[in-house]
Amino acid sequence: MTTPQDPRSGQPVQPSAGMYQAPTPGPGGDMAMSSAPKISFLKAITPEPTKAPPLEWVALVVGLVLAISAFLPWVTIDNGSFNGLDTTYTSGNGWMILAAGLGSVVLGFFGLSRDSISLAVGQALLAILTLIFAVIDLNPGSGASAGFGVILALIASVLLIALSAYNAFDAQRKGATY
Repeated sequence: MTTPQDPRSGQPVQPSAGMYQAPTPGPGGDMAMSSAPKISFLKAITPEPTKAPPLEWVALVVGLVLAISAFLPWVTIDNGSFNGLDTTYTSGNGWMILAAGLGSVVLGFFGLSRDSISLAVGQALLAILTLIFAVIDLNPGSGASAGFGVILALIASVLLIALSAYNAFDAQRKGATY
């Protein structure tokens, strides 16, 4: 193999940073390839919590509070109070709140160390869905009053919408494209 020559001086060209160097033949004539570090699937999806901005942690906690609100009292009637998962005296929308809250936690967990617009928008869409279901259950009917769980679901939904919108704009500001 010959060393490249500078056409003006006839001297060998020394490689510099940024110049392409062709792979050199290794033992047995095989071309040596630079091996890029292989990243496992688990490592690729595992967040790095130390790199996460504080408001992403807050959105994760609010999603957890949203899921927990389904287990709290949603309707208070003379003979007791019933949570959002009970379909006897409530519409059963607590199941949707629970699922959307857990989905928001999953999206928030994967978004901890990534500047991802799509994960933040996904959280916001789930929060909008929970807000709609909580508003439907805010007026339980005659002789009943809304409980603490449905009010907490309303507050958590609004907070999660605001936090997710901020996180999406922050990711876009940092240069994320998806």
